[in-house]
Amino acid sequence: MTTQSSGISASLSYVKAIDVWMTTCLAFVFGALIEYSIVNVLARKQTQIAEKAKRSQSAEGVSPEDVHIEQVGVKQCRSK
Repeated sequence: MTTQSSGISASLSYVKAIDVWMTTCLAFVFGALIEYSIVNVLARKQTQIAEKAKRSQSAEGVSPEDVHIEQVGVKQCRSK
């Protein structure tokens, strides 16, 4: 990949270390973008479910303070 983009016209039949490094870096960058998008979608779904549950309970006469919905993997810490 790097060898091809640098304009070297000699045909190389082996993989250079820089080619492996660049491919690995690109894989990690795209992997991080995919991970971010999956976590973002799951967090939005969790928030929508929590809001829907609070709305349905408030329609039944239960105050929102009485409703406790635990988010998976997220902990809230309060300092005293």
